[in-house]
Amino acid sequence: MTFLLHTAIGLLILRLFSYNPFLFLILAFLSHWIADMIPHFDLPQMSKKKKIILGGMDVIFSISLLVSFIVIFSPSIYLAIATFILSLFPDIFYIIEIFTGKKLLKKIFFDFHLRIQNEFSWGWIVELGFLTTILYFIFSK
Repeated sequence: MTFLLHTAIGLLILRLFSYNPFLFLILAFLSHWIADMIPHFDLPQMSKKKKIILGGMDVIFSISLLVSFIVIFSPSIYLAIATFILSLFPDIFYIIEIFTGKKLLKKIFFDFHLRIQNEFSWGWIVELGFLTTILYFIFSK
């Protein structure tokens, strides 16, 4: 699943549960695992260079969404950034693996995470639908 969609889900949780930091931080972390069970898009096999370029674009869009959220809703910057990081946390280990070749915490973040993935080439349609819906709920009154 794209970082952008994981970010949007985390920010929606922050928006809905901002009154309880403990709750929304736990939900932001758990949301990643739950969202990855939904059919979603996966990058086809490609070179490391292409993965870095596409992943970099995804990160830029995700950070842009985070900054927009902070500017519009003025939550605690620290809580917004913590939500952002926790909603992406399992995928951060993939970024480390791409650059270093090392699989840190392999049992949890690779083996388990790969087992729950539900990835399809047509999954971008599902992701686009979810992203549009989530952005609507984030930015509507």
